[in-house]
Amino acid sequence: MILFLKKWHHPTVPALPTKSIVLPVASAGGLVCFLDIGHRGFYVCNPLTRSFKELPARSVKVWSRVAVGMTLNGKSASSGYKILWVGCGGESQAVSVDGMLYFMCSDPDGLVSYDSITGTWKQFVILLLHI
Repeated sequence: MILFLKKWHHPTVPALPTKSIVLPVASAGGLVCFLDIGHRGFYVCNPLTRSFKELPARSVKVWSRVAVGMTLNGKSASSGYKILWVGCGGESQAVSVDGMLYFMCSDPDGLVSYDSITGTWKQFVILLLHI
């Protein structure tokens, strides 16, 4: 539900172009990010305009367990957005402190980010110092 001009709206999500089951996994600025249960496709939807965009295929490893986040590049959806995809094999525990993402183990799987402005995915391999 969206609060707009002191009135509740109940927009419906348009049918996505996939036969896979998709689930909402993140949202920001009125946009909703969906991920299919096979972790193959991401879709970003604007429920108010009933429009959606299928994100390009990733050229990075697919993890079986993921945590997804979404953030705007500016104050509105028109300034673009980023999808953050953290892979975890079940042993990595991620902690965010002051905007930084830390892993509480010695072997994290990594972080993948999609930038809507460039239309590209980027993978970050996070190496921890072994003391």
